[in-house]
Amino acid sequence: MAEFQPSRRNGRQMHDDCYRPFMSDPLEVEIAKTLIDALELPDLEAENLDPQLPLFADTGLALDSIDALELAVALSKKYQIDLKAEDENMKNVFQSVHSLANYVREHQAAH
Repeated sequence: MAEFQPSRRNGRQMHDDCYRPFMSDPLEVEIAKTLIDALELPDLEAENLDPQLPLFADTGLALDSIDALELAVALSKKYQIDLKAEDENMKNVFQSVHSLANYVREHQAAH
């Protein structure tokens, strides 16, 4: 297997722990693919992204508020869910791919 070279995003190098084979949950893989596509991160592979990795911390993907908006729009369209910025829980929901998957599961089951 070729060694992966971390890419830079928003002028910051992403943490090396982003790139290990982790994902086995199909919904987490699907959400990671949506994140990669929506934010145009072709250097990442969904299956190798740690689902617990912080999305916005410098020790994770180091996404920013514009990324959050783009991701929210993509996930809202794909899963027909409401992701409202004024909801105090959104910070927790957008913490990781895993937390996003849990939110999608909860809200799809409720409908």
